[in-house]
Amino acid sequence: MDQNLVLLPESDLFSLTFVMLLCQQWLNPKTLLQMNTPTLFDKLCSVDHLLFSWKNLNRTNPDSFGLSGESISEFEANLATNLESMSQQLRTGKYRFSETRPYLIKKDNGKFRPLQIPEISDRLVLKAIAIILEGHLQKVLLPGNGISFAYQKGKGIQDALSSITRHYDSGNRFVYEADIVDFFGTVDRLRIVDRVCQELPDKSLNSLIEEGIKPRIGDRRRFLLINIIFSKTMAEFRKGIRYPPFFQCISISVR
Repeated sequence: MDQNLVLLPESDLFSLTFVMLLCQQWLNPKTLLQMNTPTLFDKLCSVDHLLFSWKNLNRTNPDSFGLSGESISEFEANLATNLESMSQQLRTGKYRFSETRPYLIKKDNGKFRPLQIPEISDRLVLKAIAIILEGHLQKVLLPGNGISFAYQKGKGIQDALSSITRHYDSGNRFVYEADIVDFFGTVDRLRIVDRVCQELPDKSLNSLIEEGIKPRIGDRRRFLLINIIFSKTMAEFRKGIRYPPFFQCISISVR
C-alpha cells in the first residue's frame, strides 16, 4: 500500500466531500460576483452618496426645521460630522426616522393646510433613497411619460410647457382642470412599497422604504392645542403626511 495514502473514516470522508462542494459553490463566478457586488443599502450608507444627496436636496428655506428644532443651516454647519454619524447609524441598523412636527399653513382661500415637517436628517435619507430608486423605476414611471413632469430626474417645467405647446399646436384649445380629493391622504402606501420593491435588484432597502413613508406625528401637546383652535382632526393631519415627492410620481403611475 502507498505509504502516502491516508485512509479516512467514513464520517470524515463525508465531511471532506461536503466542504469540497461548498468550496466549489463559493468559487462559482456568479456566486463570487454576488458576494462582491455592493447592495443598494451599501450605496445608501456611503458618505459620498449622502453628500451627493445633500447637494440635490431642496434647501431653499435654510430656517426650516423639524421637531428637534435643528434647522437646515445648523445641520449644514456640521455637515461632515452629521454625514459620518448618519452613515454609521445606517450601517449598524441604528438609524430610525424621527417623529414629525405638526404645522398649519394658511391657504389663499383662508383655510389651513396641515403639514408634517420631518427632521433634516430624515429628509436627507429620503432624498438619498429616491436618487437610488430613480435608476430602477423607469418601468413604473413609464405610464406618466409626456404627462407627469414633477420630481423626476431630467424633467421639469420646460418639458411641461413643451407638451402644452404641442397639444395647442395640434388644435387642442381647451384645458380641463381636475383634482383627486385627498389622494395622498388615502393612497394605499403598502401597495406602493410592494410595487417599488418588485423593481429593485435586492431587498436591502425594503424596510427603510416602508418605514420612511409611514411617519409618526410628534409634539402631541402642541398638536392638541392646534386641534382645539382650528378644529383639525387627526385624519386631516394625516393628509399632510410626509410623502417624498418622488413617491408621489410612483403613486400616480402605479396601476
